[in-house]
This record gives sequence, C-alpha cells and structure tokens, in this order.
Amino acid sequence: ISKEQVSSMAKQNIPLLKQMNKAVGTYERVAAANGLSSNPEFTITINLAGKQRMLTQKMTKEFLLIAYGHQADVYKTELKKTHDLFDTTLTGLSAGDAATGLSPAPAAVKPQLEVVKGLWAGFNGPIAAAAGGSAIADADKTSVATKNLPLLKEMNKAVGLFEKL
Repeated sequence: ISKEQVSSMAKQNIPLLKQMNKAVGTYERVAAANGLSSNPEFTITINLAGKQRMLTQKMTKEFLLIAYGHQADVYKTELKKTHDLFDTTLTGLSAGDAATGLSPAPAAVKPQLEVVKGLWAGFNGPIAAAAGGSAIADADKTSVATKNLPLLKEMNKAVGLFEKL
C-alpha cells in the first residue's frame, strides 16, 4: 500500500462516516414520521450497540494508520479515545450505566455480550498498547487484522438480539 493510498483513505474516511451517520438519522426521522415508535431506553441501547460495530472498524483503521506511520501522534490520541469509548460502552451494555441511560443487558443478550467480551480481550491488547505509544510489531498487525471481523460479527449478533427485544 502506497503512502498516497493511506493518506487518501485517511482523508476520506471521516467524511464518509459522517455521511453514513446522516443517512442513519434520515432513516430514524422517516421511521418516526411514519409512526414507528419504540421504548426510548431500547433506542439508546440499540444505537450504542450499533455504534460498537463502527468503533471496531474505527479502532482498526486508527491502529493501521499508526502502523503505517501516517500522522501517528494524531491517531494514537484518536485510538485511545475510540478504545476507551468501546470498552466503557461494552461494560455499560452488559452491566448497565446510568450516565448513558443503559440498563443491564437482558438475559437473552448477556451470553452474546460475553462472547463479545471474550473477543475484545484478545483484540484489546495490541490496540491498547498502540494507543499507549508502544511499537507495533508485525504480529500485532496480524492479530488485529484477524480478530477484527470476528469481533464485528459477534457485536452485530448482539445488536440483532437487542433489536428483537
């Protein structure tokens, strides 16, 4: 991958993410205008659980930008924020968190969140180390690359379980 490709991806990624967020907002407004309503507590839960999927991808992007040496200091700071948000939200989704309006996960979802926590435990190490300024070894890159999609998929299953409720 060339430095130009990395730079282009880094430049275009956040604008793309912001446009996707606008699209989600549009879906929510159209659904509300057409009479679809839900429990506000579950709306918060589903939104935060869904955001977790995006955060897995954002962490991976930030990690790899650091690994490629693209604005490493900037992305170390961003990676730390993304890491901490994912970790705090995962704990809140499972155990509840008054600050975010999350109740403890229902029994039907808890086992899936435990699967996610298990995957997070393996994914977390290289991410936290890179966010803390540690050098990124090739084994760390491989670890993040191979654990990213399973974490995303299992978090998506948890979102589906919340949606069913």
